[in-house]
Amino acid sequence: MRPDYHLYNHLGAKVIASLNHIIVLDDLKLMFCCIPHTGCNYWKHLFQSYRLDERGDVERQATGRVSDIRLLSQYGIGEVKQRLLNYSSFIFTRNPFHRLLSAFITSFRLDRGGDDKEEVRRIYKSKIERKSESGDRAAITNKTLDAISFPEFIDFISQSHNKFHKSDEANWLGMYQLCHLCGIDYDFVGKYETFADDSKEAFEKFGLPGVVNESEIEREEEDISDVTLRHYFSQLNPYQIGDFTKRFVADKILFGYMTPDVVMQYLTDI
Repeated sequence: MRPDYHLYNHLGAKVIASLNHIIVLDDLKLMFCCIPHTGCNYWKHLFQSYRLDERGDVERQATGRVSDIRLLSQYGIGEVKQRLLNYSSFIFTRNPFHRLLSAFITSFRLDRGGDDKEEVRRIYKSKIERKSESGDRAAITNKTLDAISFPEFIDFISQSHNKFHKSDEANWLGMYQLCHLCGIDYDFVGKYETFADDSKEAFEKFGLPGVVNESEIEREEEDISDVTLRHYFSQLNPYQIGDFTKRFVADKILFGYMTPDVVMQYLTDI
């Protein structure tokens, strides 16, 4: 984009619909772009605990859902422009290698019940149907889902023709795409790798009510270990790692991330 490009000068129905990852807190005049697998759930739960007291000031309530989160995509063009011009905004990012591995483990390896299985069926519908040529389709489908490998996953999200490049599938899209980094001037960019310190800084910078919940932050800050990273990326050949790197090169450059050392050892001249 041109250096003078601003999203608020290019608002239309399609652009506004794509702002469905940006949480708006009108009472605080604050916006937060929620990127999956970057500590996003901590902030969503925090914002859901805010309410107005009798004086109209925002305070935090310890338990219960007391306020509904609104997204920037739910406002009209004039309202969106006003918020982009006048509200503070922030995001949290994460190394793409860690973030996408976290997405794979969460969606394909952790047993989280029926909802995640349905999501996998939706995402891999055409892929599964091609393998289900005969027999009990349900049984074959479940077997195929359980058998999806990390290399298959990497191939699917790395190739330019796959559907994730044309959808709003937040788990696989680049961080810069989800949050319109070229069109929104964010006031604060925190990193998952320093989640505790950066969260405290965000609290202070934006005057957020309450205090940082240390125990919740400790849970969010548990990053993927080098052992886990090595286990999965050792299954890939150099070409697959290269394709993945190209797919998320914008996120690497924009946020200053490097290819982890435990992944670099599997790269050779291609």
